Amino acid sequence: MSAGVSEAHHLIAGNLFAALHAHLRGGPCRTYISDFKLRLQIDQDNLFYYPDLMVACEREGVEKYFLRYPTLIVEVLSPSTASIDRREKRIQYARIRTMEEYVLAPQEDYEILYHCRAGGWKPQRLSGPSAALELHSVGLALSFAEIYDRVF
Repeated sequence: MSAGVSEAHHLIAGNLFAALHAHLRGGPCRTYISDFKLRLQIDQDNLFYYPDLMVACEREGVEKYFLRYPTLIVEVLSPSTASIDRREKRIQYARIRTMEEYVLAPQEDYEILYHCRAGGWKPQRLSGPSAALELHSVGLALSFAEIYDRVF
C-alpha cells in the first residue's frame, strides 16, 4: 500500500493538470494524471512508471491501462523518488521517440528543472516566484504563481 503524497505534491500536480487539460481541450493532445501508467519497451524488457502527468499528442500507443508515446512528462519531486526522477527516468524518458519535454517540479520552492529534446536534454533551472515555464510541445506558458498556487 502506498503512503500517498503530500498536500504540496497534490496541489502542484493538480494545478499543472488543470492548466494543461483546459489548454488542450478540443485538440489532438490529451493529459493523463498519475494513475495511468507509462510503458517503455527497452530491448526485450517492459518497464512501467507512474508519472505525475503525461501529455500524448497521438493516439498510437494509447492502451486501456497505459501509454507508450508521451510528448511531455511532469514529475513532482518527492524526497523518496527525486533521485530516480532526476537520473533513471530522465535517461529512460529521453529514449521515447515522441518525447519533447521533461519537467521536474520540486515542492520546497519556486523552482522547475526543465529538460527538452531540442536542448539535448540538458537541465535548465528556472526559479523565483516571478518565473514562468514555457511548454513548447503544447504551446503553453505557465507562471510559477499558477503552478505553485496555494502551495506557498
